[in-house]
Amino acid sequence: MNIINRKIIAGGLLLQALWLPAGYARQTDAQSIIDIAGHQVPVKAGGLYDKYRSNPPLSVIAEQAPDIDLSWFNTMEKSRVNIGFSSYSPNFYYKNSRITAVYTADLAQLRALMPPQILQQVTPLQIWPGRGLIALTAYAYHYCDNDSYNEIALSVITTKPGNLHLGPLSLLRQSLTDDY
Repeated sequence: MNIINRKIIAGGLLLQALWLPAGYARQTDAQSIIDIAGHQVPVKAGGLYDKYRSNPPLSVIAEQAPDIDLSWFNTMEKSRVNIGFSSYSPNFYYKNSRITAVYTADLAQLRALMPPQILQQVTPLQIWPGRGLIALTAYAYHYCDNDSYNEIALSVITTKPGNLHLGPLSLLRQSLTDDY
C-alpha cells in the first residue's frame, strides 16, 4: 500500500472517530423506494426528496426550519436538468458542516491520476519539490433538498497551468486572489 493510500485511510478513520456520531451507521427512518435512471433507490419516506425530487418550495423549508435564513436562496432559481434522469439544479444545502484534512502527496502520482484533458486546464500545486497537496473532506448535509446525507471528497489542490509556481507562496497567493 503506498503512502497516499495509508494517509487517506488514516485520515478517514480519524475523521470518522472524531466527527460522526455514535450509531451513525444505523438506519432507523422509514424508506420509500424510488426509480432514479432505472435504479431502485431508497429515500426517506415522506422526506423532501420523496415529496419534491430536489425542488421543494421554500415555503416548506421555512415552515419546517424557521431558524434558517432563506434570503439568499430566494435570490436563486432552479432549472429542470437531465443528469441521466430529470432533476432540478442547483440543490440547496440549508444546514451543513464539514471537516478537511490536507496531506502532501507525490506530485508525479497526482499527475498520473489526472486525465490529460484536466491537466490542460489545471495542474497539481507543487508545495515543495516533488510534493503536491490533497484534501480529504467529510461533509454532513444536515438539511438539504435531498434530505440529510454524508459525503467524502478527495481533491487534488491545483493551480492554472502557466501560473508562476512558488511552492507554499503559490498556495498563499491563490488563497488571497480570485484567479484560481
